[in-house]
Amino acid sequence: MEYWAALTNHTEYQMYGYSINAGGSVETYGEEPADYQTDVLTERAVRFVERGADLRAPFFLTVAPLAPHDEGLLEDMDVPRNPRPAPRHQGRFANQPLPGGRALNESDVSDKPRFVKSDPPLSRAELGELRTLHRSRLESLLAVDDMVAELSATLKQNGELADTVFVYTSDNGYLLGQHRQIGKRQAYKESAGVPLVIRGPGFSGGSVRRQPVSNIDLVSTIVEISGVEPGLELDGVSLLPLARDEARERPPVLIEVLAGNGFAAIRTERFLLAEHAKGATELYDVRRDPAELDNLTRLSRYKPVRRELSRKLSELRECAGPSCR
Repeated sequence: MEYWAALTNHTEYQMYGYSINAGGSVETYGEEPADYQTDVLTERAVRFVERGADLRAPFFLTVAPLAPHDEGLLEDMDVPRNPRPAPRHQGRFANQPLPGGRALNESDVSDKPRFVKSDPPLSRAELGELRTLHRSRLESLLAVDDMVAELSATLKQNGELADTVFVYTSDNGYLLGQHRQIGKRQAYKESAGVPLVIRGPGFSGGSVRRQPVSNIDLVSTIVEISGVEPGLELDGVSLLPLARDEARERPPVLIEVLAGNGFAAIRTERFLLAEHAKGATELYDVRRDPAELDNLTRLSRYKPVRRELSRKLSELRECAGPSCR
């Protein structure tokens, strides 16, 4: 059984007033509560699972809701929420503060690269806009929570839950004023880090792993779970061995942005090293300094660490397949 459905103009990022191409047939949705995009995608995903259960055959499902991305058509409009949450979730995070701790609107950025040092502290108005964005995104994600709950209930009802692996993640993080920065495409943890929750056979409930992993590891993990032979050589590493052994060592993670003022970075369990296109370097001991406030690049006692990480970073940028592991 194969089925696909895709938004016809994904660049518009609309929760209402969008179209879906479902297997070649275009369907248009309006502005009614029942047209809320995440709920529509949930209905389609549930129907797919029900059909798969009826066939008694293995199935693979991927769902990519818009939330929590903001809606592009609302960017220049004075609206209370962008992205818009489902009506049932409006106002649920009305009092939620911004995350970030000491990194939020960092007071001393003198050790940061020039592109950070040149930014003044965020104003009260700017922080207020970020707070509204944060609350909007959290409220929009409640419908995604409902999606997960409905899929889980459907699998349980059809006797498939115990044999199904859930992988919950995102494509990028986002800086909400940490280090005076807004957006993605940076090496800081708020930008490079994404949630990753895996539930199912081979993954013990309630366990947490703190080793750095990458999205390329998900392909290797799914390949091992399904028992299929990949058609291409894989760069990633399956997460199943890590799930079985919390002390298992992991290869460092490569983080790269090539466009514009790009950078290449390597993250280990202990350190983050970022080498920027314009020559600046950042080195953080993320175990002692999880907020990434103190750049250690110029401290002589960290020069051996920097050299070794820089060497490994060069290797990762050129590797392929098993040599990346």
